[in-house]
Amino acid sequence: MLRHSIASIVALALFGLSRLIYSIVISRRFGVEVLGKVNSLISQAFLLAVPLSFFAVALGKYASEFLGRGEMEKIKSIATLGFSFPLAGLVLVPFNFYLAILAVLRALQLTFRSFIYGLHKGEVYAYTMIGAFVLFIGGFLSENYYLPYIGLLSGVAIFGFLYLFRERLFGKPSLETLKPLLRYSSFAFLGTVSGVFLIQAPYFLTEKLASPEAAGIVSASLSAAFLLTYLPQVLQSAIMPLYSYKYGKNEMEYVKRLAEDSTKLLSFIVALAVFILMLVGREILSLLFGFNLGREFYLTLMAVETYIAYNPQHSGAELDKICKRRDHNFTPGRCGFSRCLDILDKPFWRIWGCFRALSGISNDTNWHISCGKQEAGSFAHFLYSICCSSFTAVHCISLKNSPVISFCGIRWNIQKRNKKGVRAV
Repeated sequence: MLRHSIASIVALALFGLSRLIYSIVISRRFGVEVLGKVNSLISQAFLLAVPLSFFAVALGKYASEFLGRGEMEKIKSIATLGFSFPLAGLVLVPFNFYLAILAVLRALQLTFRSFIYGLHKGEVYAYTMIGAFVLFIGGFLSENYYLPYIGLLSGVAIFGFLYLFRERLFGKPSLETLKPLLRYSSFAFLGTVSGVFLIQAPYFLTEKLASPEAAGIVSASLSAAFLLTYLPQVLQSAIMPLYSYKYGKNEMEYVKRLAEDSTKLLSFIVALAVFILMLVGREILSLLFGFNLGREFYLTLMAVETYIAYNPQHSGAELDKICKRRDHNFTPGRCGFSRCLDILDKPFWRIWGCFRALSGISNDTNWHISCGKQEAGSFAHFLYSICCSSFTAVHCISLKNSPVISFCGIRWNIQKRNKKGVRAV
């Protein structure tokens, strides 16, 4: 159990650092506009990878379940089904080669990670990530700025397939295993795509609606601040076995208390990290990236802190009976409607650029949290979304004139959301 947790932390740390290292190197070698363009395409590929890795979450769940029962043939069956589905993305190669390749490789990486964790072999994924990270670093020797990420993701895919073939974990697919996979994946997909929209959309929306230069600045800020978003995943990976064990023994009071304590601890650690970054983060990152980051970096930190306030609650909720209610609340419809409002705000993107993109993350996350008990599509839900879009301009103006005022206002909002979230879990 301890080995699995440590391996999960190592793998998450390497993958999280890869985006920051990639952004720094591309920025210094090719400039901020190229940084914006390449991160825009990578984010589109990561978003496309979600439907291509449709069976990923269910694959981990049923791999663990069948392993406990000793049903190895069923494990082989679901492995064949799960790893075949991402290959459908290859049909997009004639339209956009790099988009298709990155999306397929990312989907295979997500599928392998979920499957190998389901088999309680987290150390295998950690070793795979270490090998893939070497290919990632080697990719910088080329002038092709997509090659490092292709190396990273293809490394995971190649090492993953070699392991699966060596352990003979592929078998004949059957309708008996397809049905539960399809049923659970249809349900889990709703929550997954919502979170990915929230994280990846600012990269390519900024490039499309503002400018490549603004997208590059957003990429620099987000690639650094989003390292904090791996903290909930590290925490979840570290304590998930204990959660599952106590939940299996039906000790619901212990599960509830552990969810509350872990959320409070995570919120405190993130707040402390954000405070330190507010003091020295902008200067350090400006030195690393080779251009001066503006006050939009502070808004990035606020947005990420708000996102994390939502994220651990969702992760903890997956372990008890409110999972179904939450995953229906965090639907693609909410994120999709929110992004439609972003597109309608195109004049604001042109005027405020980076500020518009980064304040949108904070607004969208607050929407998710505050509307958690509202029915999607309700009139109140609609009004709140309009308010989120309208207050974007206020956030931008307040941050440009006084970051302290904006910071205090958003911190008060986060505190309220955290209290509601902890009680819900």
